[in-house]
Amino acid sequence: MFEKGLFLLFALADVPAPAAEAPPPAAITEADLGPDYVGYLLFDPGLVEFNRLQSVRDYGNYLTYRAARDALESYEACLQVGADNHAQIEAAYQQLVNSEQRYVSAAQWRDLRQALRARREPVPERASWQCAAFVDNAPYFDAGLDDALLGATELAREQAGEGDSRSDALRPVLGVQMGGATVIESEPDEGPAHRAGLRKGDEVLAVAGTRVKTVFGVGQALKAYAPGDRVDVRVRRIEWDGSQPQVRELIVGVVLESRAVVMARAKGR
Repeated sequence: MFEKGLFLLFALADVPAPAAEAPPPAAITEADLGPDYVGYLLFDPGLVEFNRLQSVRDYGNYLTYRAARDALESYEACLQVGADNHAQIEAAYQQLVNSEQRYVSAAQWRDLRQALRARREPVPERASWQCAAFVDNAPYFDAGLDDALLGATELAREQAGEGDSRSDALRPVLGVQMGGATVIESEPDEGPAHRAGLRKGDEVLAVAGTRVKTVFGVGQALKAYAPGDRVDVRVRRIEWDGSQPQVRELIVGVVLESRAVVMARAKGR
């Protein structure tokens, strides 16, 4: 459905922004939006949110729609891949549409599926591994969407200037390399993270008690602290016992350093 709840966040760049000088016409209909928005009105009646898509703060309904649509298209496509796991795919689908979801009602699942089928267009193909992911992720639909919404909120705060206002050199850091998400991409060099025992592949889940999903969220959680402060960092770690992955969460204490100190140490090596 989504890769750790973040692919929907990056899909925001594909959403058209309204013209700055005037809002879209009040009479706009779903048909005016094109095939990328089939069934969107089920999540944003009257296109209220769509007409004000000026910041990612307004993307809650869009993210919910995209998550539900992707799940339904995965279900339809995976039934065409092969017969070996049809029972699992059907069970995953039933769990999605019949369980108590916080974001998508049973009626929305039903009506969106009908709308997508009525368009009479080929369903985007899915590979076998994507179908396995659909089955695995179905029980965690709400959790994945929670992650996407949190990531969007963190990005919105950064765009609104609510990040750390100190100069980049003076900001406290963990001393790790991360991409857009919060997975540590390389073994930490000598510094705060290394001394705390963080490793390559660890996923940072929370900083000082604040749940985070992007590097923006990490920076926002640290803005109340200064170099030399100790903060608790909760991470998810995957370790291998033979061929079996063992997933566990742990909390480590990290003594923060300024970015300037970390960079100077790196240059001195």
